[in-house]
Amino acid sequence: MQTAVNFDRLPTPRLVTDMLDRLGPTSDRVYWETEFKLSYYYGGLLVAAERGRDGLLVVASGPAAEVGAVLDRLPPGSADRLVILTPDPLTDHLASLPRTREAVAG
Repeated sequence: MQTAVNFDRLPTPRLVTDMLDRLGPTSDRVYWETEFKLSYYYGGLLVAAERGRDGLLVVASGPAAEVGAVLDRLPPGSADRLVILTPDPLTDHLASLPRTREAVAG
């Protein structure tokens, strides 16, 4: 059985901060940090999560059958609070970013 993970407490990897730097200044920085971090940790997998007062709690992640098995074991009604996320693999984001921050300005 998987242990729930508080996603917001996972460290932001250096690769993710480098990607954010390549984006340059943006009002959507929190969105992109979450998006890139989800892709870093869970890209290409299904993620069952819920947003609580302590942040995003990842209840299960993995292939559909594995996530489904975890959801089947939850108490009745618990799954109603969950969202299923499908973060893109991080390489998909890397391919769409400018090579350097200067490329954004120039």
